[in-house]
Order: sequence, then C-alpha cells, then structure tokens
Amino acid sequence: MSEEGFNGKNGSNSQNTPAENNIGKRREEKEDMGESSRSATAISVLALLIATSSLVLVVLVWVRPELISPQSASTAQLTTLAEQAATDAATQIKTMVEALRSDIENQAVTQRTYTFSYGINYPPTDYLDRNGFLKGLSSDLMTEVCKAAKKNCTHVVRYNPPTCWDSLKKTGEGLQNREVDGCVGFYRTVERSNVFAFVGNMYEPPKGAFYTKVGATVDIATAKIGFRQLFYTDATCLTRNSVTFDADAIYETSAPTWSELVTKLNASEIDVIFAPEDIGLLANLQKLPTTYDCTIGKGGVMVRKDMKNDMMWIHEGLEKIKESGKFQELCDNSLRDHGGANNCLTV
Repeated sequence: MSEEGFNGKNGSNSQNTPAENNIGKRREEKEDMGESSRSATAISVLALLIATSSLVLVVLVWVRPELISPQSASTAQLTTLAEQAATDAATQIKTMVEALRSDIENQAVTQRTYTFSYGINYPPTDYLDRNGFLKGLSSDLMTEVCKAAKKNCTHVVRYNPPTCWDSLKKTGEGLQNREVDGCVGFYRTVERSNVFAFVGNMYEPPKGAFYTKVGATVDIATAKIGFRQLFYTDATCLTRNSVTFDADAIYETSAPTWSELVTKLNASEIDVIFAPEDIGLLANLQKLPTTYDCTIGKGGVMVRKDMKNDMMWIHEGLEKIKESGKFQELCDNSLRDHGGANNCLTV
C-alpha cells in the first residue's frame, strides 16, 4: 500500500485552521445525531400509540363483540371476526416495527460521513488513473465495506506527506488532527502500533528485501542503503532483524515514488535499496535472497487509538463481504481491473 501523506486541506474555506474545521465538524455531527435521535423517538412514540390502539381494538372484539358487529351474528361469526381483527392488528404492528427499524437504520447512515485516505503510487491497491481519479483495490474493498456496514464514506487522496505516517516524527498529523478517520492498507509495525490502532485485516504484508544492480556484489554492513520514508521497510526493521549496517551511510528520500532511489542506484550514488518485495518498479533489479519481517500484523485500516471501538464496524463490514464472496471477487479481479496481482488475505 502506498504510505505517502495527504495534505488534508479540502473545502472552500481555506482560512479556517484544521482545529476550527474539526470543531465545526464535530458540532455538525452532534447536531445531526441529536436530530436523528429526536426523529427516532418521535417514530417510536407514534408506533407505540398505533400499537396500543390496535391492542384496544382486539380486546373490544373479544370482550364486547356486539359493539362492532350485528346483534344477529352467531358465536362462530363473532369468533371469526375477533380472530381476523387480531391477525390484522398483528400484521399492522409487524409492518410498523419493520418500518421503524428501517427508518432508524437509514438515520444511522446519515449521522456521519467517514473519511478514508489512500496513496497515489502503489498500484494495484492505490493509484491515480490517466485522468487523475483515485483507483485501486483498497478503495474498491472499502466501498463494499461501507455498504455492508451501512455507513456513509468518502475517499480522499494523499498528495503530500504526512497525513497518515511520518517515519521521522513517528506520527501521522492528519490522522491525529482528525482530518481523516482512517488510513487504508497500512501494515502494523511496532512504531505505528505505539501511536495508532488497526481495524480489520485485508492484506498479507510483503517482506522487506534488498535490491542491487544486476550482477553486483554488496556487503550490507558497509553499503550505502537507500530507504523511502513513510514505508515500513525502514532502518528499524533491519535493527530488529539483527542486520549489521552503517547507520551513517543511510540515504532516505521523501519522493512519492521509488524512481529516485532506482536512479541513484544506477548512478552508484547508493549501493542497495531496502523495500517491500512486491514493488513492480524494482522488478528489473537484482533481489538478494534473504527477506525480513518488518511488520507485526496484517494490512488493514489505521485509526486513532481513542476511535478504535467506534471504528469496529470496519472489521464487521470486512467479515460480511468475506462471507458473501465479494472480498474474494474483488481480489481475484485485481489484475483485470487494476493491472496487478493482489496480496489479499486468503479467505
């Protein structure tokens, strides 16, 4: 998954600070929730009144059938009339309850819109098409998750770091400041888990690997290693895997693609690139045989720790589309729809 940042400054009022926008956003959400709560209460009261009236009618039919039927009606006819009235009342109550449930569910959908962030240079999971629109398996999956969970969602692009994760500052400013509610396709690492929480399992994490020029022989202990900032394949991963390297010889880039590192490698400005082993742009380089675990969990949605319980609907929605077969369908069509094989979890 692409792990660049997003500027998070959408909207026409460019003079408002993020804090002011967040306060306004939370105020609007509270007002919407309050209005929905009042509507649900009114509907419940109305349903209760109608149900009570129906119950009274049924009691009258059984106790005083002569009030609503001819005096000449036989006992059998009165019994049939009472049974029919009870059936009609039960049907009406069932219909009202179903309508009430539907109204409450629809109101819940409109209470809030969740904003999810995606990268732009990591096909097939996150990328921009030739017209500049967001595409990718991640947004396809999250669209279905939102449908399954009956949630309103919007999907935004990260053009500039570091909305979701800054490997130098060890935080994600946009996520912390509530500019976005979740960062899709991020892998669990020690550093990220110290700051954020993760919800749902979508992808198997590719391991980290070293890439060199074809035919080159490199001593990692003394080599100048190129890293791409914001990715989980960083120097701390090598340290945890007990890899000896020269920390003073590290080169890190914040470039939005791997092209800069490839250019520097071909120009012998760096000796090796450390990256996930599924990067298509590195396919023509020589991959060293040893790979390294840089994550502590699957790829999912990274959220604020204080919002994890509120965001568990993502996990529930994912489980629903896995059970329905939609998850596997989208993953299987990744090559056809987005030009690349997927690393989805096996369902």
